[in-house]
Order: sequence, then C-alpha cells, then structure tokens
Amino acid sequence: MSIYSRDAPVAGPGRFFGRDVLVRSVVAGVQQGRSFAICGGPKTGRTSILDQVTGLVEQRWYREPRALKTVPVRFDLTDAHVGGPKMLAKQLWAKMREAVLSPRVFGDGKPITSVEPDFARASDPWVIFVQGCEDLWTDLGGTSGWCNWTLILDNGDFLLGHKLNSVLEPLSWMVQSKVSGTPSSLVITIGRAMRERLRERRSPLRWLRLALLGPFRDAEAEALVRSGFPEAQTPWLRKIYSLTGKHPHLLQNLLSLMETASLDLDQAAAELEPIAHQMFETVWSEIDLDRGVTYRGAYAAPEHALMQYALDVGGEIDLRRAERDLGIKPLTEFAQMFEYLGVMEKVLRQDSPVYLASCQLFNRWYADRVLR
Repeated sequence: MSIYSRDAPVAGPGRFFGRDVLVRSVVAGVQQGRSFAICGGPKTGRTSILDQVTGLVEQRWYREPRALKTVPVRFDLTDAHVGGPKMLAKQLWAKMREAVLSPRVFGDGKPITSVEPDFARASDPWVIFVQGCEDLWTDLGGTSGWCNWTLILDNGDFLLGHKLNSVLEPLSWMVQSKVSGTPSSLVITIGRAMRERLRERRSPLRWLRLALLGPFRDAEAEALVRSGFPEAQTPWLRKIYSLTGKHPHLLQNLLSLMETASLDLDQAAAELEPIAHQMFETVWSEIDLDRGVTYRGAYAAPEHALMQYALDVGGEIDLRRAERDLGIKPLTEFAQMFEYLGVMEKVLRQDSPVYLASCQLFNRWYADRVLR
C-alpha cells in the first residue's frame, strides 16, 4: 500500500502534508467563533483540510479537558440540492444532533434525549432549526454535554444551485445570530463560482474570512516527496516541481506511481498524463463557468489572455507589466484565480509578487486545448 494518496482525502500524522499555517489559523479561529471560506480548485485538498481541521478540533477535547468543547459538524453539500431547503435543514439537524449528543461529547455523563423539529410542516425550516437549537441547548444546560458547535460544509458551490440559493441568507443569519445553540462559526469550502459570489457587495456570506489555496510551497512539496523518497536530490526535486507545478493531486499521483509501480520519473510522468488531463478538464470548467467565453485571439476573455501571456513569456510575470502589454486592467483577480486553481504560482521578488505558470503538464494541455 502506497504512503501516497491517489484520489482520496487524507488527514493525520504522516498523511496530511502542507497547509500548516492555514490549518492552525482555522482551528484557532473556530475556537474563537471565527468563520472561514476555504477557496481552491479541483483536487487542491479542500476536503483533506476539513478532515484535518475536524480531527484537530476534536483533539482539543482531550488536550484541554476542562475547556468548553467545540463540536465539529461535517456535511457534504454535493447531493443536498436534491431535496431542497427543507430536506437540507432536516439533514443538517440530524448531523448536528448526532454529533452534539454523542457519548464522546458527554464523557462520563449521561447523554440526553431531544425533541425532533417538524421540518415537514414548517413554512420556514430555518426558523424551526434555530428554535430547535435554542430548545436543545436549554436541555443541555447544566450537563456535561454543554458545548459549542461549528458547522463545516464541503463543496459550498452547490449552495448556488437554483434549489438551494435561497439558503444563503438564512444560513448567514443563523451563524451570525446570538441565539443559544446556533453554530458558533462556519467553515465552508468553495470554488470559483462561490468566490465570485462572495465578491459581490450584497453577498450574504461576504463576511467570511477568505483563505485561498494554491500549489504547495517548496518546503511543503519537499516534505511530501521525502516522506517516501528520503534520498531525493535537488535536481530531481526541481524536475518534479516543474512537471506538476507542486499541485497536490498531481504530486501525490506521480509519487504514488513511482513508489508502487517502481517506475522512473519519465515513465511515471507518462502514466500520469491521462489522470492529469481528466483533472484539467474540471479546471477548464472552473475557468469557463458555463459561460462559453472566447478563449483565443484578440477578444479572448481576460483570464485566458493572462494565461496565454504567461505561456508566451515562459517565466515570471509582473501583473503591472502584463496589464500594460495586454491593455487589460486589473488582472489581479484572474491571477489569484489561477493560483487557487493550482496551475499558477505566486512568488515574492524583493517583496513584490510575481506569477509563474509553473505546471508544465497543464501548460502543454492548455496550449493544445486552446488550439483545438
């Protein structure tokens, strides 16, 4: 069995690599009632981060046994749109109730029972949800199960679907309310669609603290490589970084192929290409967002103009010069988009940020895609 993960979330010592600063910030922030939107592209490790955060929040129960527990309540929104707002409220209630009333939360105390809100008859399921929270926490008062809870949502872009779009405002209201028993914080993973929504002045979730993912830093990528290849030499590392752009999914898959199939780097890179191309199609979908934008020629959309400019330069680009050369301004949001999609890297040169299209696998695929 490979120590590297081919296509599944990872968490825990020896499995989860990188994102240490982000994870520590989220764990500490959750304890203080802060909320976060973790923005990344396909396969950049969003779910793994939630797994790691969940585990570390729960570890605090045992490291600080006298402190007020914060109970993480995880929910994946992938299929939540099927039942609409009422079903979502009912599913979230069931997840919260199961987590909060767990014997692990009560410790030596005896868990209590609670009344189930009648979501089917509710005209507004979120009013019923909040009232149910208030009633449940009244019952928890004075017991060993008294706690806070944080709502942890994966695949937050599904909230933008026509069946769940109405949930955004009550969700925001519920998390920010001071009603006893409502979630003390929210952690949600998002992609480009929700990132664009959060930029709107009237967005219900505009108040979330935004954390942008991207490729691994050199030290993070090196730690991952050396966990399986401790004798790796610098030239070999640089070739891996250039090929994968230090994208977490590509890096894990490449290393797994070399480890489990005993392939050399060139052989593993050839085996990686179809895996990479499948992922790049989802990256393209994030760039396009079903808009069917023009992606080549003089009328190319700004994001495509920027990527093609980066490929033409073939090295680090300064956005101010790119804006002058392309006659498009501003380009910062598009550079950030490519960064959190994991196919462009931001580095500091004399305290000034420059960007690099650092993933050779993506660069070749993108150039071929544009020329089709």
